[in-house]
Formats: sequence, C-alpha cells, structure tokens
Amino acid sequence: MLDNFYEIEVALSAQGTIEHDIPISLFDNGSLVAKTLVRKELSEKTLRFNIPKKDFNGFVEIEDKGLVYDNALYFAITQPKRTAVMSLGDDAKAGFLKRIYTEDEFDYANVPVGALDYNRIENQDAIILNEPRELPQALQTTLKDFVSRGGNLVVIPAADANLANLNTFLSQFGSVKLNAPVQGKKRITKIAFNHPLYQTVFEKKIENFQYPEVTSAYPITTAAPAALSFDDQTPFLVALPAEVSSVYVFASPLDKTAGNFQNAPLIVPTFYNMAQNGGHAGVTALTIGDDRPFIAEAELGKDDIINVKNKREDFIPVQQILNTKVRLTFGAYPQEAGNFGVFSKGTLLRNIGFNYPRTEGDLTTDGAALLDGQIMADDAQSLFDRLRTDRTDNEIWKWFVALGLLFLLTEVCIQKFVS
Repeated sequence: MLDNFYEIEVALSAQGTIEHDIPISLFDNGSLVAKTLVRKELSEKTLRFNIPKKDFNGFVEIEDKGLVYDNALYFAITQPKRTAVMSLGDDAKAGFLKRIYTEDEFDYANVPVGALDYNRIENQDAIILNEPRELPQALQTTLKDFVSRGGNLVVIPAADANLANLNTFLSQFGSVKLNAPVQGKKRITKIAFNHPLYQTVFEKKIENFQYPEVTSAYPITTAAPAALSFDDQTPFLVALPAEVSSVYVFASPLDKTAGNFQNAPLIVPTFYNMAQNGGHAGVTALTIGDDRPFIAEAELGKDDIINVKNKREDFIPVQQILNTKVRLTFGAYPQEAGNFGVFSKGTLLRNIGFNYPRTEGDLTTDGAALLDGQIMADDAQSLFDRLRTDRTDNEIWKWFVALGLLFLLTEVCIQKFVS
C-alpha cells in the first residue's frame, strides 16, 4: 500500500550532449535500495522512488564516468512526529481548524485567550490567533519569545479588531500594518506558487481555480511578499520571515460570515503548511555555506554541547538552546558533502544531509563574458611574443617628448627672469 511508503521525487538536469544512458542509484545507510536508467536523449527528467515509511539516511547518485561533481544528493528523512498546534479564540470559530489538524498528524487544541495557561505556549510548534479582538501585553511578550524560539505564528484578525493593539503587536515582527477595514466583496485570485508556503503543493501553475471571496478586508501595508492576493493585487495573506520561523497575517476574518475561504480547497494546504516547522520532521538536505539556522529537537542541559559528525568529519556548530529545541548554525562546515548525524553526549538525535551549492556545478555561464579582456593566441610562441610586446611597448617616447618640452619651458623661464 502506498500509505506505507514515501514517494521521493528527484529532479535531474544535464548540460551538453549525453552520449549514453545514465544509471541512477538510491542508497540508504550505504546499501543500494533502488536503481534505474535515464535515457541519453533526456536532458531533464523527474524520477520517482518509493521507499518504506521509516527513517532514511542516504543519497541518490548519478553514475557518470565523466565529471563526478554534483552527481550525488545527500538527504535524511525523519519519521514525522505529531505537530503541536494551539489556536487562541472562541471555540465556535475553531471548527475548520479541528477538521484540518487531525489527530493522526497533529496535537491540536483550541483555548480562549482569557483561559490560556501561558506555560503551554512553549511546547507548541504553531500558534493561531483565531480572531481575538485584542491581545494582552503579557500574551504579546510571550508570543514574541515563542516566535524567536522557532515557533510559527498565524494571525487572523477579528471583524471588530482593535487595530492599534494588533498593529503594535505585529510591528515586533517586521514592517506590516492593517489599515481601516474596507467593505465589499473581494475575490482571492492569485497564488504565489514559488512562495515557500506553496512550493510543494502544486505540480503546475493553475490559472483558473475556485476563487474564494471575502465581504470585507483590512488593507495590508507591508514590504513582505504575499502568498495569496486579491484580484486588485493587494495581499490577502502575507508571510513575515523570522530568523527560524514565520509569522503569517491574513487581511480578513475567516469565519463563514466574512466570506467562503473556509469552503475553498486551498484552505487545507495553507493551514497545513503554516503549522509545519522546517526542522520538525521530513526531508533534510542542507547546503554547505548556508547560514540559515536549523532547529533540532533536543532537551539539553546548560553545559551540554551538540556535535555533528560522520566517519570523516566531526565539528561543533554554533548553537542556542530554545527550551526543548536547539538552534544550530553551521557556517562553512562541513568541508565535504555527505550524510551526518547530530549527536548529544554520544546519543544520535537525528540524521542530516549536507550538499555542495548546486550553482558551483552550473556550466551555463556565458563563456564570452568570462573571456572578456583576456589575451587570445593560437600557440604558445604567439602568446609569449604578445606578452613581451605588451610589456615593452608602452609608448615611452611620449613621456620623453613631454619631459623635453617641460625642461625647455623651464629654461626659457629661467633666462627671462634672470635677464
């Protein structure tokens, strides 16, 4: 059954002429688990592998007898854990969230703002502010700390929101402001397919889909990119990137009296992905030199240290303890691509894959631009003659003429003033 397998997609691309079929192999912990061929006439192709739903630590490799650079992609798959999601608001408005955040994948709860135990927030992966009218100062401070520690935050404004209160809170996360509400129907017609929220949702761009609509909206002023937009190109959903998490802001309430977004198919992948955290589970394939932090789940003591290692390298990344998580920054390490383990006191916390930047193997750069200003020669003797000429042919005679004229002028001036 496919429910017991992961389907992995591997995108391949080649430059130049492929003269033979290329074998593609998939390895897990050093053992071959799948192999196929890519026909020589195909310069681009997407392959699909099915592997059992369990932890995976391996790589996919192109067996090319020519250049071997960028011919392996190292990655790790961690079995998903239930994501902890809490919504803050009236229980009567949380029905759609209960249907999305099901028990098989999520640990979900809805709590009224007035009944919230603030100590529960630090154990969540995502918090959804589901139309509270205003936020107490203590809750604002707690949520700001929650986001800085790697939690995702979703803000859905109420129809009667205290905008001054809400905008003061949002200003802590970036340049964003909700303006006075505008009444009237507006359709949501644009999806940012390249936005991180939707990159894994659609196989191709959709021009005509079921357009949801709202009956009123708070126009959003922000420099942040919109994930969803209205037909007048104003944002409906924006994402404010934090250092290790994201803050999502809607332009209108989502209850059924304010529109039909709850009934749109788009609502499921939107809220599903907003609850996910990059370091929580799933596929991990990092790029060497990328300074973006990575979140690993670990309960460490104040003096405990995490190290990352395989059989060839062992290094200690920059790290910060965030309650039950650790924020890791790898800098320029490791020096070689490969599969690595994240360890604490000798105990494996999770596996991780590191790869060289794919841009370093891109051979599509304009060769003429690279050779601009360079010396071209047919053979070595011609090159040496050209270099010798360039070194000696500096038109020194012009300097002698200029100096001669300067001396002559100086002599004339001396004779004039002396006599």
